[in-house]
Order: sequence, then structure tokens, then C-alpha cells
Amino acid sequence: MKATLTLAILMILLTISVFGQTSTSRSVPLHEVSGIVQDTIGGPVSNASLLLSSVRDTLHITTNSEGIFLFSQVKSASFILTINGVGYVPSVRKYFFNDSQKKIILDPIILGLRSNLLNEVKINGTPSIVYKTDTVEYRASDYKVHENATVDELLKKMEGMEIDNNGSLTYQGQSVTSAKLNGKEYAGGSVEQAIKNLPAEIVEKIQIVDDYGDQASRTGIKFGTPKVVLNITTRSDKSIGDIGMATASQGNDDRYDDRIFAQRIDGNKQIGVIGDFKNTINGVANNASTNTNQQENGGVNTAASGNALNSSSGSGGVAKSFTPAFTYSDQWGEKINVNANYLFNNTNNYIINTSQGEQFSTLGTTYSNSQSLGDNNSKNHNFTVQLEYNIDGADYLKITPAFSYLVMDNLNNSTIGQSGLQHLNSVANTLEQSKSPSFETTVFYQHLFNKTGRNISIELYYNAINQTETYHQTNEISYFNINKELNYGAKEIKVFGIAGVVDSLISIYNDEGIRTKVLFDKNGALIYELALPKKYLNIKKGDAKIVYNVMLNGLTSMVKISVPKNAPQVASVVAIPRGMSNSSNSNFEILNYPTDFWGIYPLKIK
Repeated sequence: MKATLTLAILMILLTISVFGQTSTSRSVPLHEVSGIVQDTIGGPVSNASLLLSSVRDTLHITTNSEGIFLFSQVKSASFILTINGVGYVPSVRKYFFNDSQKKIILDPIILGLRSNLLNEVKINGTPSIVYKTDTVEYRASDYKVHENATVDELLKKMEGMEIDNNGSLTYQGQSVTSAKLNGKEYAGGSVEQAIKNLPAEIVEKIQIVDDYGDQASRTGIKFGTPKVVLNITTRSDKSIGDIGMATASQGNDDRYDDRIFAQRIDGNKQIGVIGDFKNTINGVANNASTNTNQQENGGVNTAASGNALNSSSGSGGVAKSFTPAFTYSDQWGEKINVNANYLFNNTNNYIINTSQGEQFSTLGTTYSNSQSLGDNNSKNHNFTVQLEYNIDGADYLKITPAFSYLVMDNLNNSTIGQSGLQHLNSVANTLEQSKSPSFETTVFYQHLFNKTGRNISIELYYNAINQTETYHQTNEISYFNINKELNYGAKEIKVFGIAGVVDSLISIYNDEGIRTKVLFDKNGALIYELALPKKYLNIKKGDAKIVYNVMLNGLTSMVKISVPKNAPQVASVVAIPRGMSNSSNSNFEILNYPTDFWGIYPLKIK
């Protein structure tokens, strides 16, 4: 009985173990879920996003260009599908399929178009730009700039306006030549001073005006080419008050760029002070100009003219400037308007240029070094006054005196050195000084008659300029023309075209020495050549023989001269009598020492 019970328990445990192993060995079946996403008219919806989620799955794919999608590794046959497409209403769908179904093909999924109600848009009926007969007008409030911005930053946002690095303003490709504030010339009409100093927050309108002059503005009769003028009108709430601004920029080597601006506006009365202080680098200046020519013997001859060596004429270098400006305008009584401007510009521009180069030829290499220095100073005073007198409704008088005084000092130095194949030194100095005081005045009178269009006008103009210039220039060019020669032969030669001649058939002897060739005149009037063999430099018996090859006006002669012993260093001074040369003012050089080693290796058949 006891044995039977034990056997029954063992059979039950074995049955449970086998059942458990069979259950764990079963794998989960995978499904393929596919379908198509379409719009309401049957067109495919591409790039639609589909999210399949279930207890066992979280899968994400997008439709292709034909709207088709395929999930290939789905573990559960019951899932939720979320579909989103740009511009379509999202859709969420639930699906229940048999787990034994491996491939599941869904019915087409239709997405409806999404419609959104736009918010209300308010349109301001006032245009941003107004075109008049001779004026283009911009409304400043339509252009957003940052706080404390200046007028130039406002202009850069306006259509057709361009400002370069120098502060020059152009409109539709035309240069704007003058600036006004509320119809009155500002800072002597300087566009740069007006746009980079006046704050943008005071501006109501920007006007670009074709100005035909005072006569045209009163009569309406236009002739000639107009000037393009910038007129800045201020806001009514900014037409009375004080404006101040200061900016400072500091850098290494005492570099700075500082500016102060103060303006008092009280209706027709304006008082302004502007100051610019700069010590900045303007960039790289142009190199000194040189004129390089090729000689007949293949050498390089570099000659520099006086003006070409003035390299500091270009921009660049270190610029130090001080530019204050004062402006005043007011209405004196009911009939007189006054506008006065004073501008002073003090600029110092210091330039250093250095360059190195190499020039190669079949005869050798020429090395060049050049340096140019420029120190240019200018001081310019400008004072102008405009006095307008409206005598009555028919008579008008305007007097405009102007005075300017310009002083300039330009000092330039250029040094060029060459060595190697061509040897020369060139130094040039120029000093240019000028003073230009000038005075001019314009008187304009006009009378209007009762009949429209009839008027008489008189304009008187006087101009006086007293300009003095002083120009000093020195050029010094030294040429060192040394002609080097080295003659040698091969150790193996071919005789009558038969190859294989060995060294035993050839004797070689050496003759070494010192050789110098000097040009006395670059026009070729005299060529002086000296050859001194090395064996004669030793102090022995006999005299050293020096050979002179002299060419006078194209005629060659050979002269042998004996020199005393113990005199290896040769000094010669040659003077050509008048009439022997084509030029009566020839340049001569002196040969002091032999300078060039040479060797001759001739070959001789034994």
C-alpha cells in the first residue's frame, strides 16, 4: 500500500514537469499589419504618422509617397492605431483580429482636411511709403529698431537705402549729398554726421527730396539736375527737449573710437554739438610701386620713379582723427531765419609697409626687400552761414557766406634693397605741403509778380581761393652690377661621335682665379673687365698679368698690363675724356677689389 502511494505521487510530479516544459516552449506569433491612408477624394496621404500601440507593442512608422504603410513585427492582433497628417484631422482607431492571422490588411484609412478659422487681421490704411512729385516719404514707425538706435540703423531697414562703411548714403543708386533736420541744413549738410548721431526715436518721417534750389521752391519752375537731399522730420512729442549720447570703444595699443552728441531742439531753434575722437586701424595700405625691366643679359633691373615710391597715397594704416562740429539754427523774428555750421577735421594717417620677394631667372635669383613709411596730416576748417530774409510775400533775399581753410603735410619715405643676381639700393623721400584758404558767398534775390509764373531773380556769386603748394623730392639709387662666370667641362667627352672615351685619354688642368666685370655706364658706353689668375696671387717671381677688356662706344681692344709683385689687390680709376661717350654726363663706377672666384677646366685629348 505504501509503495503504491509513493509511485502515484511520482507519476503526478512527472506529469506536472512535462506540462510545464511544454508550455514554456511555445513562441509568440508575429503579425504583419499593412494598409493605405487616403484623403476624402481618394488621393494618397504621404508622410502621415502612424502609431501602433498594444499591451505588447509600441511601433511608429510613416506612409510612403503612395500613402502605404507596413508594420512587420506586431506581437498582438488587437491594437490601437493613431494617424496624423499635416493639414488633416487626426484619427484614432481600434482593431481586433485573431492571433492566428499572420498578415493583417486594413481597410483604407480616410483622413479629412483640417480647416482653421484665422484670427482677425487689422490693416492700417496709411501706406508706409508715400510718393510725391519731388519727395519720397517713409513713416519711421513702420520700421522697428532697437533702443538707442541711430538714424543710420533706421535707414538700413528702409527700401532702396544703402549705407557704405564710410557713412555715405545712396537712394536707388543715387548719392544723397546733403542732410536737413526739419527743413534746415544740419551739421553743414553732412549726411554722415546727421545719420550716425541723431537718435532714431525722435524721427517721424524720412524724406528723400529732389532739390532744384531756392528759386524752384518759390516759383515752382524747375530746371537743371536736382540734388538728392535727406530731410529728417521730428515727432511732435520729441520737437522740444535735450538729447545727449556718448559712446566709447577702447582697445589695445591706445586704440579708441569715442563719440559725443548733444542736441537742443526747441521748435525752430536748434543747437547741436558733435565730437568724434578716433585712433583706429584702417586696414592695409598699398605697396610701393616699382618698375621692373628685363635686361639683355637676362638679369633684372629694378628702377623706381619718384611718384611711384609714394606708397602712402592709398588708404590704410593707423588713422588718428578729431572731428568736432557745431550747428545752430533759429528764427529771428517773423522774417529772418539763420543757420550756421562749423566743422573742424584734424586727421593724422600713419602707414608702414614692408614686403619681401624673390625673382628667379636662368642666371640666378634676385632677393628684394622694401619698406615705405607715410605720415599724412590734414587740418580742415569749414564755416558756413545761411541768412534768409523774407522781406514780404513778393520779395525774398538769401545770403550764404562760407569760409574754409585746409592745411596738409604729407611726408613719405621709401626704401628698396635688392641682392643676389641684381644688387641695388634705392631711397626716396617726398614732402608735400599745401595751404588752401578760400572764401565764397552767394547772394540770391527774387521778386514775384502778381501774375502767376512771372518773377525776376538775381544771383551773385563770389569765390576766392589762395592755394600754395610746396613739393620736395629726393631720390638716391645705387647700382651694384657684378657679373659672375664659372666655366667648366665634363670629365667624359665624345670624340667624332664615338662613345666610350675613358679618362686615360684625357688630361685636365685647372686655372683658378678672381674675375670681375663692372658696367661703368648703364647705357653701355664703357665695359670694364678684369681677370686675375689665382696662381699669380702667390708672392713669387714674375709679375701678375691683368687683362683689361675695354669697350668704348662699341669698339673692343685687348690690353695687357703688368702689375708689381706683392699687389694682389687692384684699384683702378678710369675716366673717359669728353667726347668719348654719347652722354656728356655719364655715371662712372670705381673697381676697388677683385670680388668673384672663378675656375676654368679645359679638356685636352692626349
